[in-house]
Amino acid sequence: MIPLALSTFGVQFTAWTIYIAVLLYFSAYFIQLCSFKDPLRKAHLYRWTWGLGALAFLIHVLSAFHFYHNWSHESAYQSTAKSTEEILGTAFGEGVYFSYTFLGLWILDALWLFLEPKLSFKRPKFLTCILHIYITFIFFSGLIFFEGLRARIIGGIGFTLLFLGFVMLRKRTSNTPPAL
Repeated sequence: MIPLALSTFGVQFTAWTIYIAVLLYFSAYFIQLCSFKDPLRKAHLYRWTWGLGALAFLIHVLSAFHFYHNWSHESAYQSTAKSTEEILGTAFGEGVYFSYTFLGLWILDALWLFLEPKLSFKRPKFLTCILHIYITFIFFSGLIFFEGLRARIIGGIGFTLLFLGFVMLRKRTSNTPPAL
């Protein structure tokens, strides 16, 4: 339920900031799946797309806190509890902490890409995998289960294309002969 004081601008601004964040999120993953002749250009494009996505999500969270929750953590907690009860049948306000963790991890990862780009690409693969599995899980559950029809359609299309991209990449790399 939208608070009575919430303006049309607030609703639209909050919605568009998440749409932009989602578009940049998917774009960053598609960049990772694509072949580039210049790996530095690919890394640069990924860094900016990932970073701008994190910034858009930060603006989305700040917008939601301003327009929907009047800067109240308790309001965000109660809203999360209500949403999970409607979807899962059990109120789970603690889910808001998963969103905070998501935001923190994405922002920290984006900052790391900008402050130490060479080091961030050399970190252990398992850390990168854990990070991206978590971020993808939160995006998937948020878009598919907790948002409206428009977000479900966008998320469904994006995740389908991302899955197909992974399948095509796997097929392409499995057909590559081993280096001698």
